[in-house]
Amino acid sequence: MKIGIDASRSFGSQRTGTENYSLKTIEELIKNHPDDDFVLYTREFSGRSWPVNAHEKRIVLPRLWTQLGLALKTYIDRLDILFIPSHTMPILGKKSLKYVVTIHDLGVQFLPQYDKFPHKYYLDFTTKYAIRNADGLIAVSQTTKKDIVNFCPQAVSKTKVIYEGFDEEVFNTKISKKSIAEVKKKFELKDYILFVGTIQPRKNLSRLIEAYAKIFPKLEGVDLVIVGKKGWNYEDILRMPKKLDVKKNVKFLGYVPDEFLPAMYKNAKITVLPSLYEGFGLPILESMAVGTPVVVAKGSSLTEVVEKSGLLVNPKSVDDIAEKMLQLVTKKSIHARYSKLAIKRSKDFSWKTSAIKTRKFFDQIVGVYEL
Repeated sequence: MKIGIDASRSFGSQRTGTENYSLKTIEELIKNHPDDDFVLYTREFSGRSWPVNAHEKRIVLPRLWTQLGLALKTYIDRLDILFIPSHTMPILGKKSLKYVVTIHDLGVQFLPQYDKFPHKYYLDFTTKYAIRNADGLIAVSQTTKKDIVNFCPQAVSKTKVIYEGFDEEVFNTKISKKSIAEVKKKFELKDYILFVGTIQPRKNLSRLIEAYAKIFPKLEGVDLVIVGKKGWNYEDILRMPKKLDVKKNVKFLGYVPDEFLPAMYKNAKITVLPSLYEGFGLPILESMAVGTPVVVAKGSSLTEVVEKSGLLVNPKSVDDIAEKMLQLVTKKSIHARYSKLAIKRSKDFSWKTSAIKTRKFFDQIVGVYEL
């Protein structure tokens, strides 16, 4: 099968969850399916050396990359299917071509006040267009599939849930003491609670900081470390620590390169993700894989990922977030129990499994197998 892939967000230097999903899925598809021909459409050449069954094609357009550049390639290249790893499919693309689009979440629809103009309008439109018009949809969680079907009931038969994975060679329990010491020195870290994600309102960071401030006197010097680049509407979040008199103990590290994340997770007391909305929640899975217990919000995909292997909180209750964090940080027996449960649960996920299921779904969409 000749498979085109929108790789425009796969090779950047500061990848977040969606970009990591794109890159890891591409790598595993190519590695595990040598009989297929993969065409990777990029904005810039990645400089990578690919196996003989894959090559890059650069589309040079500063604007309308998807809607003009990628759309044109659907007519020129003889593809069997075009895979879009993130929401936005070319509206003017070849109609007879099969399209599979991954929908990570519908956060723009459910939390419209927490997205940035004009980004939210474009993303909202393209997501809805993909849901209605793609031949196949991949939802990264049952929560996302439910949201898709609530928006468009007709999409139920063409939507398949395929969970994300993590890199088992990177995120595991064998992280060396040397790596941890290097990370502590580089980022000037002591003991800390960890958050990893883009700094934006839907991550619920204001309540997290407020919850931390509430229990700070009982934490015996444990800091709150926030890792992630600035998203939108982040100004109030950055002002919160000073307002609550914990500025010296809340550390915003900005974007941290992937090479430092495993040791950063491993050295953390716990990892917390109290998001108001998540499509999957990859940082939580990575934390679980290294054995660091997690506190996550109820009522979203995070509950699916964690199940009973972490503590669940009401994301709108500062008291609940504070109580569960304090419990997991200070009670050794509970910490040890959830560390073991986290490691066990993480083994249910892998990028290889995700890619194999994705490739099988392609067969179903082009008619090799019945849906």
